[in-house]
Amino acid sequence: MAYSVAQDLLTGDLPIAGSIDTTKFVDDAAEEIDSNIGFIYELPIAFDDLPLHQQLLLKQINNKLASGRLILTLDIAGEESSLHSYGLRLVTEAMNELMLIANGSVDLSCTRYVGAVPEATDRLPRVINRDEESAVDMFENAFMR
Repeated sequence: MAYSVAQDLLTGDLPIAGSIDTTKFVDDAAEEIDSNIGFIYELPIAFDDLPLHQQLLLKQINNKLASGRLILTLDIAGEESSLHSYGLRLVTEAMNELMLIANGSVDLSCTRYVGAVPEATDRLPRVINRDEESAVDMFENAFMR
């Protein structure tokens, strides 16, 4: 289920050919969102049960991602560099916002996936030494003291 509609795309007055299915871009962006947050939250997200600010966040991410991907596919003579930079900026912003949800910095008010890691700190990198003493410590103790 998409979090926005094709009429909300951020394309301004760009000429979009009738052969381009804008709804497909919106649906694909929603699937990409779900594929990233599905590791933490049960899918499908109960969108209507979310607080308004969280609904707007998901809608904004869906709009930016779909619009950016659509703009990046357009081929308008003489506008390639400016269009592509705008499209890339939209995709980058959307992915940054999506990663805030996916890595637990922004918490949605919906049911968590049963296999999800409960704490954001559990997803941080760790150093695990299988030895009682690291090789560096052994070297320092043997040769430097």
